[in-house]
Amino acid sequence: MLLQCITFLTSAESYRGNYSAAAIHLAACLAILEPRGGIMQLQDRHVQGQILMGDLFLACVDLKPCLCGCDYDPGPAHVLELQPYELSGTCHLEHGAKFVCADSLIVGHFMQNLVEQILETYYIKTNLDTTYMNSSRVHQIGHWVTMRNMASRNQLLGLELVDCRMRALRAALVMWSLLAMNYTGRVTTVKVMASKLRDMMEGVPGSDWSVHEGTRLWILLLGYNCSADGSEALGWFLAESLRVTPLCADLVPSRGTVVERLEHFQRAYLYHAPIQRYFTEQIGAALLGTKYDSEALE
Repeated sequence: MLLQCITFLTSAESYRGNYSAAAIHLAACLAILEPRGGIMQLQDRHVQGQILMGDLFLACVDLKPCLCGCDYDPGPAHVLELQPYELSGTCHLEHGAKFVCADSLIVGHFMQNLVEQILETYYIKTNLDTTYMNSSRVHQIGHWVTMRNMASRNQLLGLELVDCRMRALRAALVMWSLLAMNYTGRVTTVKVMASKLRDMMEGVPGSDWSVHEGTRLWILLLGYNCSADGSEALGWFLAESLRVTPLCADLVPSRGTVVERLEHFQRAYLYHAPIQRYFTEQIGAALLGTKYDSEALE
């Protein structure tokens, strides 16, 4: 009962935005569990899940490693033994291609493996066909998506990175996974993270992005997508996106409207249209009001 009460306080303080108090309650939960074998030995799966999510939430807003490990990682998709009728749609080969195959910033780095892990989870979540599934099977796959996604973010936050560009990219990947794949939604989380992402991006000289302008633009567009309405971060990400877009060779030349080109560009990295299209349209409209549209984008 004591553990349940402290877990509730952790969640309550997190939702209030009192993260320091939430961290104290979380540490108390883990201290109680430590003599009993740790979080994974907890029999109450609901409380266990609440503690793990609370730990991950605080790690995200602070951009620091989780206190809990990721022993809860259910493993790659093959453990589900998915049948052809359980998935609909096809895999878009261009989705994530820049991260997986082309971007030398992360190619060969463990972060690349985590991007592939995120792509696999995203594909299953967005193409799941529950027509012929019973409720237990739907729950099994849904639980796998949730836990695998949590494990990906946990591992991303645990990476030791010296390169400031990689740190910014890591934050953006965590933010995108929250936007695109978290069943409960984490709007508050990404808004808090957006202001920190802005600080990171401001700390990287423009010349450091000279051969990674595409990655830079993707991060800026995502930052705009995640920023709070009316915030300084929103204005900054908008201004930087408008400034950097004409410099990105991946957008020039191309067919279609400005919005279509921006969508195609983002899809080569990571893009979830149901959430990102609205903000992409805003960027497109802003570009149409600048000199860059006629001089560089057309």
